[in-house]
Amino acid sequence: MPNSLPPARKSEPANKNSPANATAKPALPATPKPGKAPPIDSPASQTNQWIVGVFGPLARSVPPQLAAVVLVILFVILKLGEKISPTVAYVAMGVVAGVSIVYFYFYHKQVQGEERRSQRAEDEAQIRLRELEAVKSVPIPAAMVWSRLQVRLNLPDETLYELRSILERVHDAAFTWLSRQKAGVPEQALRLNIMLPDNRRASYGEVCQLFIPKLLHINMDDALDREVRFSLTQGLVGKVYSSNAPGIAVCEYGVWKRVFFGKPEPKLPSEPDFELTEWQKKLLHPDLRWVLSLPLLYKDTGDKALALGVLDIDGIGFDLAPPVIKELYFFIAEMVTLIAASLGEKPKERISIFQQHATV
Repeated sequence: MPNSLPPARKSEPANKNSPANATAKPALPATPKPGKAPPIDSPASQTNQWIVGVFGPLARSVPPQLAAVVLVILFVILKLGEKISPTVAYVAMGVVAGVSIVYFYFYHKQVQGEERRSQRAEDEAQIRLRELEAVKSVPIPAAMVWSRLQVRLNLPDETLYELRSILERVHDAAFTWLSRQKAGVPEQALRLNIMLPDNRRASYGEVCQLFIPKLLHINMDDALDREVRFSLTQGLVGKVYSSNAPGIAVCEYGVWKRVFFGKPEPKLPSEPDFELTEWQKKLLHPDLRWVLSLPLLYKDTGDKALALGVLDIDGIGFDLAPPVIKELYFFIAEMVTLIAASLGEKPKERISIFQQHATV
């Protein structure tokens, strides 16, 4: 009877690249034999690591120039001691070395503190970035919440000279009136300027900054505060521009306070009136005594008049009572409209803020 089973196949050597071996697990690393522990660092190596750990950061934070000076002083004392008295030299070297070590120690602690603060700030920034990246928002169509026209900047010289001419007429009229109210005030003590919004150099989170263009200032050629810039929440000028209402600020006994024309605007508790930075305070004239800021109004949409800029008038080295400053405002108010009308005729562009709601 014939055999129904198929003939047996000859065994072939295994192919390492065959599919059957594709899922084979890699060989595990050999385990150490019992009784053979990993090597232990020698005492000399441990001592070296301790020295690097203790003195390494100190050496990195100590100024090399200062360390070199200390070494030179020690070397000079040693050489002088060989000629005079070795004992005195050794004592002097010990004192210099001790003082240097104490100084280097506290200097090192200061550097360490700065490094920790920098690292902490960097860690907080990274955490904040991770939180922002984790937020997934669903945008909803935006709505305009703030809008304002501004004069297109890089004003031509013709426009600048036209505005300067009006500004000089306002100054002459204001000084003539002031001379009748307060005798002995020099003409250079009454300053004027026009501040315009600029959204090109606004910082992150700002709408725009108010600045003084060239030529649009009187008696401020060499003044440092001619270069100062204000955001919409800073200084009297920022608040006048934002509120479209005139404002007064006076310095009484070294403290600046804001004087309102009508009912005072509501303020949050303990909110500073002017919110100036230390850099801005340093730029202000040290003898500045009072400021009158007037909005240069222009009808934007419908009958609503909004500020295109701000006219500032201030006094250097002499005081004026708030009621007198208010009288000055009413005296020059009609002339201020000439500046506003001139600005209103110039090419303009719109600054807008859009609010977009989102769900997290």
